[in-house]
Amino acid sequence: MKTGLAPGDRHAETTFAPGHGEPATGEGCYELEAMLEFSAAPRSASFASGRAVTLEEGGGERLVVRSPSGVVELTIRFTPEGPVLSFASAALELSTPGALRVDCAKLKLTAREGIEVTAGGSVKGDIQGNHDLIVSGASRVEADSIAVKARLGDVAIKANDDVRVNGERIFLND
Repeated sequence: MKTGLAPGDRHAETTFAPGHGEPATGEGCYELEAMLEFSAAPRSASFASGRAVTLEEGGGERLVVRSPSGVVELTIRFTPEGPVLSFASAALELSTPGALRVDCAKLKLTAREGIEVTAGGSVKGDIQGNHDLIVSGASRVEADSIAVKARLGDVAIKANDDVRVNGERIFLND
């Protein structure tokens, strides 16, 4: 294990057992507490899995986790505004029996292949500004009933070709 401290230095003897937050000693333990004090030189610790954790200072404080092959999997940058987390992994899963809340100034989702949303109950949106939905392919809405209402202004329907309205009865100005 590389800690940047020589044996006998302060904190060099404190180790943590894998998966436990309590101090332990012996084979398979990691000297992580020694990394907690920043210096200009990066400090690293290696796990039995081959992953390495590095604390870096200079040009910004960072905690970096690398895979056994050296690929960066997690970076935590400590900024004056707070920590910034960056993940690079095969998948990211969030699971909770309670609510999951995301509160931010702006949320941008980008999916290279597709987005699926499944709800066991209702889906509600409260949009204070405009809502623009632009679809390159076809768009379809299907429900038990559909209501469209303009509180102020017109409802405009524009088609490049025909407009078809099919129904048992069609009421106009009803």
